Amino acid sequence: MLLDEPLVLYRMDDELVVARDVCPHRGVPLTMGKSDGQGVVCPYHGLRFGNGGRCNKVPASPNAAIPARMQLYTYPAVERYGLIWTCLDPQDDSVDIPLMPHWEDPQFQQIVCPTVDIQAFAGRQLEGFLDVAHFGFVHTDTFGDPDNR
Repeated sequence: MLLDEPLVLYRMDDELVVARDVCPHRGVPLTMGKSDGQGVVCPYHGLRFGNGGRCNKVPASPNAAIPARMQLYTYPAVERYGLIWTCLDPQDDSVDIPLMPHWEDPQFQQIVCPTVDIQAFAGRQLEGFLDVAHFGFVHTDTFGDPDNR
C-alpha cells in the first residue's frame, strides 16, 4: 500500500514489476494469488501476468490470442538502498530517488527499518517521522531506548 494505492510487487527474471493490486479481468487483488516463477497468478481464474505486467497465460483459453488490454497498470520501479522506489504519478515514468552518497561506504552503518503498517493519512505519518520523542518508546525492537531521553 502506498498513499492509499494497493500495490502488487513481483519479480520476473531481472525485472521488478510494481502494479496496481487488481486483476484487469474481474478486479480480484493479485496479492491474494501467488507467483509460479513465470509471473503473478490471479487466484480467481488463474490469469498470469509476467514481464511488464502483460498477461502471458489465460488457462480458460490456452490457444487463443491474449488481448492487448489484458495487462496490469504498472509503475516505474527501482531497487536501491535496500528499498523499492516507485512513483504513482501517471505523468511521470521516472523515480526521483534521494542521493545517499555514503550508502556503500563501510565506515557508515546502513539501516533499513522494518515495515510498520499505520492506518493514518500521509500528514500524520510524516509527523511520526519528525517526532523524535516517540522513538524511545515505540521503536524498542530496533533503535529506541526509553531510558535514553
